[in-house]
Amino acid sequence: MIFKSVTAVISVFFMIGIGVLAAKLKWVNKEVANFIPKIIINVSLPCQLIVTFSTEFTKEQLSTAWVYVAAGIAASLAGILIAYIVALLIKIPKSRRGVFCVLFALSNSVFIGFPVASAIFGNPGMQYASFFYIANTTCFWTFGYAMITNDAEVIHGETQSLRPLDRVKKILSIPILTLIASFILILLNVSIPELITNTAGYLGGLTTPLSTLFLGYTLYNMGKKMFKYDKGMISYIIGRFPVSFMLMYLSCLVFGIEGLARNVLLTQMSLPAMIQTVVTSEYVGADSDYAARGLAITTLLSLFTIPLFSFLGS
Repeated sequence: MIFKSVTAVISVFFMIGIGVLAAKLKWVNKEVANFIPKIIINVSLPCQLIVTFSTEFTKEQLSTAWVYVAAGIAASLAGILIAYIVALLIKIPKSRRGVFCVLFALSNSVFIGFPVASAIFGNPGMQYASFFYIANTTCFWTFGYAMITNDAEVIHGETQSLRPLDRVKKILSIPILTLIASFILILLNVSIPELITNTAGYLGGLTTPLSTLFLGYTLYNMGKKMFKYDKGMISYIIGRFPVSFMLMYLSCLVFGIEGLARNVLLTQMSLPAMIQTVVTSEYVGADSDYAARGLAITTLLSLFTIPLFSFLGS
């Protein structure tokens, strides 16, 4: 497991390096960079999920799916609560408190999580990574988004609120809707035509390379500012890795999750910070530089932490 984890992570970082090179050579401009996440979230990731669930998932397995989602939500919410307490204790400024909590508690389940799950565990592991994605995304677009928006309100002295219907739309993204549709088809014992699964297989294969190339572009554009020390950096690094790992381990014990499912959930929980933290911070007017440095440092550290926690979870 440890050799496979190291090999998988090095492979991912090679692809990130190609993304850095592409950015340096100006092969990728801002318009292309904006296009890539849209293709991943709306096309390649849903196609990858279609293939995964149509080939690896059964009706019997579906009956226990809620357990993995609940375990992920419980661990993530516990992480957010601990992060908020830590933020108060070490006196993180109110203008950064929400970003700090998201960096501390929530992981990069798409742009790093899916490539790592696919590389280490193959298609059988992708279904559990998908369940974690549901939990992680739900926590981000509810508690995480609200906390980052609160940072922006402190900075600008304005009230920026997302209507309940808009929040529901954010949670019900195309990947989430794809999962729901897949669940329904499995419950009804409906087989997806081979033409669709073959097409989805080709498009789904884009998820890993596009995700890592985009991450490389993002890291390159941060430049030297990614290495600047910020207050709370050590705390959210500890939260993002050992604390999150332990919270998921305890959650798996409570929900009785073992074997491959536990290994995947542990790996997914102890990934780098979410790219959405940076994107959302920029969008609402929060401290996106603080978020970007958190993303950069946790991503670089994950070269060592992912193999370590994959080994500890096995």
